[in-house]
Amino acid sequence: FDPAVSARRYFGEKIGLYSAWLGWYTGMLIPAALVGVFVFLYGLFTMDSSQVSREICEANTTIMCPMCEDTCKPWTLSDTRVYAKVTHLFDNGGTVFFAIFVAMWATVFLEFWKRRRAELTYDWDLTNWEEEEEELRPQFEAKYSRVERVNPISGKPEPFQPFSDKLSRLMVSVSGIFFVISLVLTAVFAVVVFRLIAMEKFASISWYFVKKNWQFATSGTGVCINFMTIMSLNVVYEKVAYLLTNLEHPRTESEWENSFALKMFLFQFVNLNSSTFYMAFFLGRFAGRPGKYNKLLDRWRLEECHPSGCLIDLCLQMGVIMFFKQMNNFMELGYP
Repeated sequence: FDPAVSARRYFGEKIGLYSAWLGWYTGMLIPAALVGVFVFLYGLFTMDSSQVSREICEANTTIMCPMCEDTCKPWTLSDTRVYAKVTHLFDNGGTVFFAIFVAMWATVFLEFWKRRRAELTYDWDLTNWEEEEEELRPQFEAKYSRVERVNPISGKPEPFQPFSDKLSRLMVSVSGIFFVISLVLTAVFAVVVFRLIAMEKFASISWYFVKKNWQFATSGTGVCINFMTIMSLNVVYEKVAYLLTNLEHPRTESEWENSFALKMFLFQFVNLNSSTFYMAFFLGRFAGRPGKYNKLLDRWRLEECHPSGCLIDLCLQMGVIMFFKQMNNFMELGYP
């Protein structure tokens, strides 16, 4: 029993190919997941024997500078021993091996999927399917029915979109794309400012548990707000991409789908990864040094990485996004 074949019979070739790809992708994730579990177990078993963790646990007399301006106090390095051990779970010697393995796995997955796709294309007789589907969109014909030219291949007259009209619509579409991307970056900057304000508030709160773990509380609330922003903007992006693609008036259905897919890819890539890129490459890089800390608007001190490293914030960000994004899978299974 092949689910892709059943999907093709019920819903057509496009859904059938998507079902085949999804099944292939899910199957190929199994070896990657197994290797990831082994790497995680390696970090778990070597957590207490790690040299970095042991040095931090024994640093009872190492006094560190306050992490914020007004409400934070000096602290000892050994206070972060739990976070240092948690960091070792995701950042150890096996992590390098896993990164190399994933790079090779991605290449193998792509090449083997090309072979599988070629088999399906031959078995389902889809060799010339794209060429057969290249028909003018009714919206395109209705818009440019008064402007015609002779098709150089078929020799028949057909609606034609003037170059000036196509260029102007394309410029408007590109401007809309850049505007939406700038909106994403603005949302990320707003979350960064929230974290700067929240860390002062959490450090001064009277609740001892929150006051002691104010960095974790700041990261947790910031990640949750960022995720809600991501999911809210996703709804807006899909509508914007749909409107911009219709504004371009693509000639055929395949051109419309390619244009829409490109916009959605750009939106999704920037929306999902901008905050992750900030934590991985920018968080804590511009905080300054004791006696000369950099501040935003000369008021809020720029956020530093957690004493055990920026990986705690990055793992929290990735974990929340990947966990809640699984709702899409449940929706795909639940909806017809």
